[in-house]
Amino acid sequence: NRVNRVILLSDGLANVGPETPGELGDFGEILKRRGISVTTIGLGNGYNADLMYELAARSDGNHSFVESPSQLAGIFEKEFDSLMAVVAQDVEVRINCGPGIKPVRIMNRNGEIYGSNVVINLNQIYSRQEQYVILEVAVDPGEAGEKRKAADVSVNYLNMKSQKTDTLQGNVSMAFTETEREVISNRDRKTSADVTLQIATEKNEEAVRLRDEGKTDEAQQLLNENALFLEQAAEEYDSEELYQYAQDNFDNADAVVSEEWEKEKKSMRESQNRNKSQQIY
Repeated sequence: NRVNRVILLSDGLANVGPETPGELGDFGEILKRRGISVTTIGLGNGYNADLMYELAARSDGNHSFVESPSQLAGIFEKEFDSLMAVVAQDVEVRINCGPGIKPVRIMNRNGEIYGSNVVINLNQIYSRQEQYVILEVAVDPGEAGEKRKAADVSVNYLNMKSQKTDTLQGNVSMAFTETEREVISNRDRKTSADVTLQIATEKNEEAVRLRDEGKTDEAQQLLNENALFLEQAAEEYDSEELYQYAQDNFDNADAVVSEEWEKEKKSMRESQNRNKSQQIY
């Protein structure tokens, strides 16, 4: 009946036990299954950003880049405020896709796909915070006017106030049309913006990988393309969040070829984790 959180503050590299990002990420998943999330705080420019990012992301924890020790007090204050705002724990999201709907991948969180069933676990939900899961699916064709059940969804969680397990249930339906205008008019703009943000975050992660492999020009081109993609979507969906992330990607592209790359990479990892998990600070 407690909130279990490990806070890892580091200014360097792992040198005892698991040392690679993959190994620490696997360890983070083990902790997550035990109901423990890890918040990682990287101090200065010398720490392993990939390691700290993987550990936080795969344990469902927060991640922050702190350039100066003077910023630490503010980060710890936000972290402890978030701990006091936990309203649900041991959250399990189950999605059962309907006939003709095939799960392809979970975009922004770790989870498991078993045939037409999907299971995603979250450690905590905070008061006055929305968290979401985006599932990409493949849909068998249908006739215009046909309606089909897309999925049944259930969420089980430990209510921190009652200390009892509560369940929420819902379902999603879909309809087919041969009119593109009808598709556009029925589009949920907020959901579309959220999907765009996750696609752009994946491209941002890919740019980091390219830059680490020495493919600087490819990384810069991808980031500039990503920024333009975000700007177009920001206008279409009237999203300030997408517009701001577009500007961040332009800045990332400039930093790829500069001596400030290691610092910029740490900021990118922080943003990637915030986007994927809807980190509250």
